[in-house]
Amino acid sequence: MVLSGEGDRGATRATMKTLAWSRQAPIDVRLACLDALLSDPDPAGREDAKQMASMLIWREPSVVVIAFICDRAVANNWTDFTPSIVRSFSRVMPLVKDQDRPERAALMALHPDRSLAEVVFGVFLRPEIEGRTYDADWGERTRMDAWDLLQRLDGRGVLRAQLLVGSEATIADARGVPVVRALRAGREALRAVPRTSEELRWLLRLNDAQNAQNLAWWREAARAIRDLPESKRETLELRHAEAIRWAAANRTDLVAMSREELLDELRTRTESRTRFPRREGVASFRGVRSESVEFWADQMSWADALTVLVVDEALQTPEFARAVFGFAEIDREDRTTEYGGVLEWTPQGRWRLALYPPRASDRRGDDVFVASVEMTEASDRALAHFHLHAQRVDMRAFAGPSSGDLQYAARSGRTCVVFTSIDARTMNMDVFTPDGVVIDLGTLTRPEDASPR
Repeated sequence: MVLSGEGDRGATRATMKTLAWSRQAPIDVRLACLDALLSDPDPAGREDAKQMASMLIWREPSVVVIAFICDRAVANNWTDFTPSIVRSFSRVMPLVKDQDRPERAALMALHPDRSLAEVVFGVFLRPEIEGRTYDADWGERTRMDAWDLLQRLDGRGVLRAQLLVGSEATIADARGVPVVRALRAGREALRAVPRTSEELRWLLRLNDAQNAQNLAWWREAARAIRDLPESKRETLELRHAEAIRWAAANRTDLVAMSREELLDELRTRTESRTRFPRREGVASFRGVRSESVEFWADQMSWADALTVLVVDEALQTPEFARAVFGFAEIDREDRTTEYGGVLEWTPQGRWRLALYPPRASDRRGDDVFVASVEMTEASDRALAHFHLHAQRVDMRAFAGPSSGDLQYAARSGRTCVVFTSIDARTMNMDVFTPDGVVIDLGTLTRPEDASPR
C-alpha cells in the first residue's frame, strides 16, 4: 500500500522497524520486515535500514536473523559492516561452532584477499566507521570485542604477537594509538600479550604514564624479566610479572631454579599437607578432580610453577589465618553474594589480603562471586585474586574452584585463590589459573584465640 501511494510511509516503516527488533515476533515476520526495509526504493530509507541492521546484528541472539543480515551484507558488498559483524562474532554461542558461524563466512566473503585474523585485527586498530554516528563508547567496545574474538582465533597468542610487529600496527603506533603502543610495550618489556579484553584493559592501566605507582612497578618487573635467561622468558603472561618481580627482589633462589626444580619444591611442600579435592560439580570419572602437582606438572611452565610457589609463600603469612576466618564469618552472614579480594605486596614490604565486598548491583546470589570495578582497578599490581566458599561451615564437597570460577580466571587473566570452609577450625586453599590448572595448597587452621562469633 505504501509503494502504491495509499499507505502511511512513516508509520509503516516505524512498525516494521519495531517488528524487526522484536525478539517476541515470529522469525518469518522479522525477516520479512528486514527484507522490506533493506529493499526500500527510497535511498534514504535503505540507508536508514542498513544502519539499523548494523546495530541489530551484534545484539541479536537468533542465528537465523544474523545469517540473513550477513547474507545481505555480502550480496551488497557492504564492507563497512565489518565492525558490526566482528562484534556479533565475538559473542560466544555454545550451540554453534565458530567454523559454522554466518559471521565467519561473511567476513571471509567480504575480504577474500585477507586472512580472518587480519580482518579482525584491522577492526581492532580502526574500530570506528567513517560517516556513522554512534554513542561515545562504540569504538572502545568494538576494539575490545575484536580482541576477544582474536583470542578465540589465536588461543596461544602467536598470531597476535606477529600482527603487533606488522605494518598495520606500525602505522597505528606512529599515529599515536595508545592501545597499540601499550601492547608493543607489554610484548617488549613484560614478554606478554594479553589474551582477553579484560586482560588488555589491565595492561593499559599498568602502562599508564600518569600512574606513578604502576610506572614504578612496570620498571621493576621489566628489569626482573629482562634479567631472566631466554628459556624462562618464553610463554610469559601478564599475571606472571608480579611473581617474577617479587621473587627477583626477595627470593632470588626461586628465580634461579629450573622448571623441574620449582615443581619439585612445590611437590615437596604440598604432598604432606591435608588436602580436600572438590567432589561436587566436577567432570571426572571418579567424581573427584585431580588437584595435585603431579597431575598438572606437564601443563605448567616455569613461570606458572614460580607463580604458584610465590602464592604459597604469601599464604604462609601468620596473620592470614585470622583474616581468612574473619572474612568467612562476614561472608556466611551475607546471603546475597560470595566475598573476595586481592592478594598483594604492600609498600611496607609484607603480604596482605585486602577484602572488596561486591557492589549491591553485582550481588547475584550466595554462590557467585563478582569482582567489583573498585577491586579490579585496585589490583593492577596484585599477585592474585581470591574469594571464599563459606556459605556453610562444612563446604568440603565444594573445596576448590567451580566452573564459573575457572571461567572468571580465564576471562580476567588472573591467578586466583579460593578459600573453602571445611569445618569450624579448617579452611582449604586452592590456587587456580586461566589455563584451568588447580593446585590444592593444603589448609589453614583457625588460631586458638580467634573463636567464632
